[in-house]
Amino acid sequence: MSSTKAPEFPHANFGLTPVRASLESQPKRQPVPTTQNREPTTPSPHQPSTMNHPRRIPWSVATPEEVMTEYVGVKLRDYYFNPAVMMDVQLKSSEIMHELYGLPVRKSVGASFTSYICASALGLEVHFPEDNCPQWARHPMGRIDEVDGLAVPKDL
Repeated sequence: MSSTKAPEFPHANFGLTPVRASLESQPKRQPVPTTQNREPTTPSPHQPSTMNHPRRIPWSVATPEEVMTEYVGVKLRDYYFNPAVMMDVQLKSSEIMHELYGLPVRKSVGASFTSYICASALGLEVHFPEDNCPQWARHPMGRIDEVDGLAVPKDL
């Protein structure tokens, strides 16, 4: 805790001064062993390199397919229909994000799929627009009263 006093705002105190005073009056506790105050250990080869630095919290930025394809200049339909294009877009967009924003370069690729996989597996027709996310071709229920006919499958 800092020993500096919270500034006084006569027009709007926000209750900060009493809270800080009550916290500062509490007895000091022994620190709980965390990655911040224990000796660094030898990381497993399966841990990301950021785990070598105990004072850092590993984080990443997720870039959705719509953004990756926009930066690389590929249509979403081509991305979803061609695994080679999908791989190239993921790698190239990672390089672009590194050059523009300093983000770490991605060294792996993965199959991109959204909820359309589950919908398709359950029999729902999926439409793939040229440059938009996959969409249901129609709502699974034609009328609201069809909901009453739904039942939980016996094998669940």
